[in-house]
Amino acid sequence: MENNAILSALSARKSVRVFTPDPVTPDERAAILNAAFQHRRRQPAAVHDPGHHDPALKATLADLCDHQPFIAGAPLVLV
Repeated sequence: MENNAILSALSARKSVRVFTPDPVTPDERAAILNAAFQHRRRQPAAVHDPGHHDPALKATLADLCDHQPFIAGAPLVLV
């Protein structure tokens, strides 16, 4: 099969469960949200930013999402 950009991008996709302590800059956050909203146009979905500066909320989300503690340590959480 020929090298297809879409298939290459899908193959390169990965889940990240370890994060640096560096905060997400406003420009990075805007780019991430823009990418999410672009995807939303193609697939019905909702994207929520539940307040990535609230450690208690991230801890609750981590527990509710099948007890995945890495969520609580993420610098930005989108649901």
